[in-house]
Amino acid sequence: MAKKVKKRPGVGVGLIVVRDGKILLSPRLKPYGFKKLALPGGHVEWMESLIKTAVRETFEEAGIEIDPKKIRNTLAYSEEIHPKLGKHYVTFYLIAACPKGQDAIDKEPHKHGPWGWYDPFNLPKRAWLPTRRIVQHPWVKTMIQECEKWK
Repeated sequence: MAKKVKKRPGVGVGLIVVRDGKILLSPRLKPYGFKKLALPGGHVEWMESLIKTAVRETFEEAGIEIDPKKIRNTLAYSEEIHPKLGKHYVTFYLIAACPKGQDAIDKEPHKHGPWGWYDPFNLPKRAWLPTRRIVQHPWVKTMIQECEKWK
């Protein structure tokens, strides 16, 4: 008799990359969140830290190399539960300034539309709800405003 496998939520990381007071977003091209503007990020791999996930995903998706020592944890997360879609995610959000001289490139055009820089406090209507929610968090708002001053 086959053992019943328990489903568990997916664990993800979103990295808020800040440059000139704006954040990096791209329209998703996957069915879940299709065409919604979202942060770089993705699933945490087995035995991978949140920071390592953020570094890996940001480079894989946008070609930006973030120094792990420059990433801060926002201590904020989102939980998305969609029974009809069979989706359950818990996403942790980190933040870092975009390194000088680097800009986003479309490294995974089959997964994302072009990257762009957006005012986090005046996001377009097509911004994904988890992204919209996280930048409205009071602590995260302050971190976005202060991020580029950190050493």
